[in-house]
Amino acid sequence: MEYILFLTYRCNLNCSYCFARNLVHDDKRNSFSINNENIIRVCEYIEKDISLNNRKDNSIVFFGGEPSLVPNIIEDIMARTFHLDLNYSIYTNGLLLDKLPDELLKKLNSILIAIDGDKEIHETYKPIGSYDNILNNLTAIKGKTSAQTIARITMEENSNIYKSVRNLLHHFDYVHWQIVNKESFDDPIKLIDNYTVNVKKLFGEWLEALKAGKILNIIPFNRIALLLLTNEESKSFKCGCGSSIQAIDVNGNVYACDEYIENPDNSIGNIKENKYDLVNYKSHKELFNDCAKCDISSICAGRCRKLLETQSPNHIRIYCALTKVLVNMMLKSIDEIRLIISEQKIELSKLHTEIYNTEIIP
Repeated sequence: MEYILFLTYRCNLNCSYCFARNLVHDDKRNSFSINNENIIRVCEYIEKDISLNNRKDNSIVFFGGEPSLVPNIIEDIMARTFHLDLNYSIYTNGLLLDKLPDELLKKLNSILIAIDGDKEIHETYKPIGSYDNILNNLTAIKGKTSAQTIARITMEENSNIYKSVRNLLHHFDYVHWQIVNKESFDDPIKLIDNYTVNVKKLFGEWLEALKAGKILNIIPFNRIALLLLTNEESKSFKCGCGSSIQAIDVNGNVYACDEYIENPDNSIGNIKENKYDLVNYKSHKELFNDCAKCDISSICAGRCRKLLETQSPNHIRIYCALTKVLVNMMLKSIDEIRLIISEQKIELSKLHTEIYNTEIIP
C-alpha cells in the first residue's frame, strides 16, 4: 500500500496545471499543515492498516503543497514509522532539495521531482531560473542519498515529449511523463498528432538502445513492455487508485486518489475511526461505456478514474486516443521486444523499477 500524505498546503510555486492549486492558493487553507495530533494519528493509522489488512510493499509519499517546506514533519513521521520497514518518497518541486537535512535524505528511497523537460518549457510554467536551480540541487545532494531520482513531466499541449524526456535522461535515474488532466484543449487534433510523432521517435531510440543491451529508464516504455511480456491484466486502475493507494489530507480524511483531496464527497474514510471503505467504488468499465468494448481496456484500465468520473465522453476520448498511440505502438513491437530481450539475455526484472508510486499509463 502506498500512503500519500499531504503534510502542508503551503507551496513556494504557483504552477498553472497543479491539481492542488485551489487548495494551495485558498487564503483559508494555504497556511495549513498537519498538526501534531494528526501526525500521531496518521502514523498509528498506517501501522494498524498494515497489520489488520496484511499489507505488502508499503510506502509513504510525502506530498503537498510543497513537503520540503516542512522537513521537521517529515523527520517526525519517519521516526514514528521507521520500525514498519517502509519505503519513503518525496514528491517535490526540487527547489529546496539542497536544504533538506542529511539524515532525512539518507532515509529516502526515491525522490520524485516535478520538472517539465527542457529549460524553455519548464520556465513557461515555473519561475525563470528554477530549472537550473533544480539541476544544481540534484548535484548538491549526490553522495548524501542513495534515493532513486525520478523526473516527473506534466505534458501540456505545447510540450515536446521527445525533447523533454531525452534531455532529462542525462540528469535523472528515471523519467516519467503524465498527460495533464484538464477540462479542455485548444487543439486536440494537433495535440494527438504532435504526441504521435514524438512518442514514436522516442520509442525508436528506446528500442535501438534495447538492441544494444541497454535499457533507457523511460518508465512508461519499461512498465508497459513488462506488462505485455508477462500478460499482466488488471481490473484496477494502473495508478493504484482504489487498490494500492490511500491519500490522506492534513485533517486525516482518506481518499482513493490524491486528486480527490479536500472534496468531502469523495472521502472514503478517516484516520480517527481507522476507516477505509471502498463500498461505492466503481471500475473504469462501470464509469465509461467505451472501456467495455475497447481492445486495450485490460492494459489501460481506464487511465484516470477522476477523469472518467468528472469529464464529458468526448473529452475523455481525447485521452483515450493519446493512450492508444502509446499502447498500440508497443503492442505492434512486443514480439520484437521479446526477441531482443531473449537474445541480449536481459532480465525482465530490469524493466521493473523499484518505484511503486509512479503510474504505468501516462
